[in-house]
Amino acid sequence: MKTHTAALFFGICACLTAHAQPVPVVIAKPSIGTGMEISSDQPATIDAYFNVGLLPSIAGTVRFLQKDIGDTFTAGETLVEIEPLALPDTRVPLVAPFDGVVASRSADPGLFVASAAVVPEVKSLLDLQRTDIVTVVTQVPESFAVYLDDTTRGELRIDALPGRVFECKPTRYAPNFADNDRTRQVQVDLFNGTAEQFDAFLKQLASVAQNTLKGGKQPQRPGGLQPTESPNLMPGMFGSMRLVANRFKNAPLVPSSAILRQGGVPYLVQVENGVARKRRIAIEVDNGTTARVRWSDGPQATELSPDDQFIAANPSAFEDGTAVAPAQATP
Repeated sequence: MKTHTAALFFGICACLTAHAQPVPVVIAKPSIGTGMEISSDQPATIDAYFNVGLLPSIAGTVRFLQKDIGDTFTAGETLVEIEPLALPDTRVPLVAPFDGVVASRSADPGLFVASAAVVPEVKSLLDLQRTDIVTVVTQVPESFAVYLDDTTRGELRIDALPGRVFECKPTRYAPNFADNDRTRQVQVDLFNGTAEQFDAFLKQLASVAQNTLKGGKQPQRPGGLQPTESPNLMPGMFGSMRLVANRFKNAPLVPSSAILRQGGVPYLVQVENGVARKRRIAIEVDNGTTARVRWSDGPQATELSPDDQFIAANPSAFEDGTAVAPAQATP
């Protein structure tokens, strides 16, 4: 009697399972060709484009020094004159190497100075900066730096200028990672004036050799400004740089909401022949909206096929083997 009852029970269960209605689900396929954005926000500092100390080239007495902190100068202008110890009544000029502004001054006329060519660590008489162009410096972690390329764009925010966003593109990348923190340096050269001043700068640049620029690369005027606005960026300012890379174009991508994580292992719930099956994946990048993944349930990771189907949202609600069907779209 017990054997007959048990057989009847399992027969009923099998019958009910066979006639179970498939659960309606949102089914998706990998998106291909769209690409995905990956971003990194890191601290950033503003440096002068050029920053040099004007050192005494000969031992003697300072006889001429008029420029002070904040004063501007032009390339080739005499900034300091020194009367050599061995040649009284003679003047040795120290000239400005570029157009710029005096950042600091540490000498006055009448001061005896040693020659920097003879005495090590001689203090500079004037610290000179070029600030019509500034260089933004940021350090990017190794995990993101591998995605940097010519399509990368930046958004600079400065603590002292709340609400302002300066749009830009990286000018140069360091060819190596720093030993101490495994970061790669990224620099952005920005023109620090109005649109009219920038046009004049480019016209002047066209008539002279570009060896006055680092690497011969032109600075850019940041986006997000009105034509009459100047960035007014000053050396020493601090802020953050958001770098955005667009990668994985023409690679299979899935929505982050489709990823099921159980015990620290990621899965997609694949749909085959109307049945949901968990299938293990390897995640390369997940920005919280879109993910670049591969199947990893075999000896080697393999690409998703454009025809692969998976449950697009709330995958944890479905047991392995659940019968599913595409949900009807709401009119």
